[in-house]
Amino acid sequence: MRSTTFETSALAVCCCLVSLAGCSATTERAEGLLARALGRTTPEEALNIKTPEDRAKELAELAKAADSKTPQQQNQVASELAQEIRSEEDPVMRRHILRTLANYRTPMSLAILTAGLQDQDLEVRRTACLALGRYGGAEASRALTQVANADTEIDVRIAAIRGLGMTHDKLAVAPLVDALVDPYPAVQFRAQQSLREISGRDFGSNVQAWREYAKTGDSNAPEVNLAERLRRQFF
Repeated sequence: MRSTTFETSALAVCCCLVSLAGCSATTERAEGLLARALGRTTPEEALNIKTPEDRAKELAELAKAADSKTPQQQNQVASELAQEIRSEEDPVMRRHILRTLANYRTPMSLAILTAGLQDQDLEVRRTACLALGRYGGAEASRALTQVANADTEIDVRIAAIRGLGMTHDKLAVAPLVDALVDPYPAVQFRAQQSLREISGRDFGSNVQAWREYAKTGDSNAPEVNLAERLRRQFF
């Protein structure tokens, strides 16, 4: 009796958590969570059905294993993921696939990551920006520059600017300098951070100094001192 009461209470807690998370999962979903928490076999496991959580774990492991695979194996993985993402309706799973592809440096990976910049889902586009930043290279920089200038969502533009910094590509300096005069302060701030990542220099919001750096690769303008860097970090 006590065990039954405990399980009922635990199920109620699971249902509440699912509801608070804004998820559309049903009571059966909550029961599945409870079964796993109690160390029992879920209906999906009993029928050997792969859940989205199972696939997400597989993709995470696939990302970790990228460096250990041969070029031929990387091409094979990228091709399979390309087929998968084309038919994947769940935006969360598309984001997992894009993160995995960022670790596979193949032409197919680059093509799929670039295509992700046009996804209808805002969060998928943001993920594609950061995945392209991780992938790096001149083509990634060009694609991210276009998004930084043209996407209609400010959060996606900021992600693209962050991705440009992640590429550490010198070609990204010029578009980042242009972003320093963007009407949105958040875009300006992110552009400064990305410029620091690429250049190793810190001219703060000194647009003229950054323009000089973009043109010549250097500037005699004074850089932001340590005290100011700490102030910006904490305040």
